Amino acid sequence: MTTTEFIKQVIATDYQFDIKSPDYLGFINMAPSDDAMSAAHLNNIIDNPIAFETIFNELGLTIESAFDDEVIIVTMQEIAYPSIIYSGGL
Repeated sequence: MTTTEFIKQVIATDYQFDIKSPDYLGFINMAPSDDAMSAAHLNNIIDNPIAFETIFNELGLTIESAFDDEVIIVTMQEIAYPSIIYSGGL
């Protein structure tokens, strides 16, 4: 699997981007140290974020940050219209 395929098949399809999921967050953070199978792809993204940003944008996502130990991907919808989570009643 290429990193582009990983982005499309693994990252973009994660439940955290599924607005119908009760566990929807609108973002995902991933670390190369979390999963050996994903490490090479995440390191590719960390090393070349500009090269992969176009692919993320085509999927409605964007790279919020990409550093040595973590990649954070956010939906472009969350950037435009952040969700408000209330921890109690109004």
